[in-house]
Amino acid sequence: MSLKNYRKITFNELTIPVKIGIHQSEIDNPQLLTFDIDLYIPLEYSNPIEDNINEVFDYDLVRPLIYNLIKDKHTMLLETLSDEIINSLFFFKQIYAISLKITKYFYKDCKVSIETFKEKKI
Repeated sequence: MSLKNYRKITFNELTIPVKIGIHQSEIDNPQLLTFDIDLYIPLEYSNPIEDNINEVFDYDLVRPLIYNLIKDKHTMLLETLSDEIINSLFFFKQIYAISLKITKYFYKDCKVSIETFKEKKI
């Protein structure tokens, strides 16, 4: 894949309490997850000639989408949550590819992260 002529929008360290995990201690208590998200937008959808929000992807839509996706539900696996977030973000026609890293603070001596990269099927 070649990512020429794309603009990358990055969300760093979006930290949200999430009901996630397979262990009883996780099921009973939400835990903080950190999300690092890269959105790849073709320049044809990100070419502000008149300095107008309608000429670019409105990244204000991303955080509420993620919050709404995770509220009031328990997900067992980080991989499942990653796929659900990416597939939901692909609803926006401007997004061509996504890199999503989710970090979990489950262990006392380290963090665990998974990272997923997907391109939209056109």
